[in-house]
Amino acid sequence: MGKAIHDFIRQQQAQLTQRLEELKRQSARDRQSAVRTFEAGLEVLLTTTLKEVEEEKIDGIKKSVDSVSRLAALSNACHGRLGELEKMARGEAL
Repeated sequence: MGKAIHDFIRQQQAQLTQRLEELKRQSARDRQSAVRTFEAGLEVLLTTTLKEVEEEKIDGIKKSVDSVSRLAALSNACHGRLGELEKMARGEAL
């Protein structure tokens, strides 16, 4: 997941830089207001970016890891014992 986040940031670097520059250029009546405005905008930017990472990268990773074939292989691991344990955990009879 760390690699996915790093790759996403690298791919979006120009866009993120542009957004930060726009935040820095916003006018305010005084220094304190400027800092509050910048911090609020930065929070929105980070929240939006994390959501994009989650949607684009993490969901893709989850889908590949949780594919039917991978789950079946996991269930059959250890001569099927993991599948038996999974059924027991769900309360299903063996």
